[in-house]
Amino acid sequence: MGFDQEDGVLARLVVAADAAALAGDRTRATDLYELLRPHEDARVGGCGSAPGPSVAYYLGLLARTSGRLEPAERHLYHALGTHSVAGEQGWTARVRCELARVLLARGDAASRQRALAEIDAVRRWTGSSGTASGDEAVGLVARAEREDGGTPNVVRREGEFWTVSFEGQTCHLRDTKGLRCLAVLLRHPAREFSALALVNEHGGIEGASTDDPAESTAIERARVRVTRALHSAVARIAASHPALGRHLAVTVRTGRVCAYTPDPRLPVQWRTDAAVRDLLRGGQ
Repeated sequence: MGFDQEDGVLARLVVAADAAALAGDRTRATDLYELLRPHEDARVGGCGSAPGPSVAYYLGLLARTSGRLEPAERHLYHALGTHSVAGEQGWTARVRCELARVLLARGDAASRQRALAEIDAVRRWTGSSGTASGDEAVGLVARAEREDGGTPNVVRREGEFWTVSFEGQTCHLRDTKGLRCLAVLLRHPAREFSALALVNEHGGIEGASTDDPAESTAIERARVRVTRALHSAVARIAASHPALGRHLAVTVRTGRVCAYTPDPRLPVQWRTDAAVRDLLRGGQ
C-alpha cells in the first residue's frame, strides 16, 4: 500500500480530506488527492473487525472540492460499489448523497435525473430516518427542485437596452460595447476568446501572439479596449445589481484572452437571445 494502516497515517489523511472538503480548501484538496489517489481500493480502519470507509469516497470529496467533477463522479461510483456490495447501508447512503451533490453540480438535465435517483435510494432506506444522510437527502431534493424551477439567469438585448437577470433580480442597462462583449462570454462559460475577436464582434478562439509587429500592435490595442469596456460594464452592473457585480468581478478574466470562468462546483447557466447569437456569428 505505501501506508501502514496500523500507524494511523491513512486515517489521518482521510480526516484531513474531510476537513479540506468542509472548508472548501481547493489547494489542500488537490495536495491530499495526489497522496491518496494510489490507494483508491483501500479501506480505512474501522471499529473492531468492521472495515471503515473506502478511500475512493474521500477521493470523490477531494476531486469535487477542487472542481473536478468527472473524477469525483468516477471515484464515488467506485466507493458506492464497494459499500453496497458489502451491505454497508450507512456508508452507501453517505456516498449516494455526495454523488448526488456532484451530479447536481454538473447542471444538465440527465445528471439531475441521476442525482434524484440516488437521493430516492437514500430516502427509501428504512434506516435513513433521523440520520445525517437522511436529512441531507431531504435538503438535496429541495436544492434540485429549486434549481429546476428557479428564475433563470438572463442576458438579453432589447433595442438600445440590455435586460440582465441574476438570482431573481433584474436590471436594465443601455447598450455598450462592454455589455456586448460580456454577453458573448456569458454565453460560453470557460471558453476563451481573444480580445481581438471580441473587438471584431465575432466568436471563436484566436491566437493571441504573432511575430507580425503590426498585428501585435492591433492585439495590444484590442486588449486595452476590451479590458476597459468589460471593466466598465461590470462596474455599471454592480451599481444596479451588487450581487451580480460581485459574481462577475471574480469570474470574468480580461487580457489578450478573455473568459467567463464560474466555479465548476456551482455552475451558472445563462439564457441569451438571438441578438447575442448574432454577435457570436459576426452579426451586428
